Amino acid sequence: GEPAVTENRIAKGSAVMLGWAASHALFHPGSPELERKLVRAVLGDLPSPYSCDSAIVYRLAAPEADHYFLMNDDEPKLVILDTKAYRYTSVADPVTGEKLEMGAPIALEGYSARWLRFGK
Repeated sequence: GEPAVTENRIAKGSAVMLGWAASHALFHPGSPELERKLVRAVLGDLPSPYSCDSAIVYRLAAPEADHYFLMNDDEPKLVILDTKAYRYTSVADPVTGEKLEMGAPIALEGYSARWLRFGK
């Protein structure tokens, strides 16, 4: 079947709620067909504004910077975060202070997460 998704539109925004069965089925990576169905159900024909094929990623927008949280539920790896249409001036790890090169592979420790701050 299709993911259990409910959308409530208000003015120019919308809130999307995902049913338990669909979210639980996607808890573990490695379900590309379900992942595609979920993205299609949530975004429709809109392209994803950012992506990372090898890690789970969340974005939190703020006035001066966007914050990306990359989660790796696997062995250590290098990943590429594609911010697509978003343009940034800098990227750094606020926890370690390490400055990273824009577009370069990002090192993720095994079974951990990393917070990156992308300056606008």
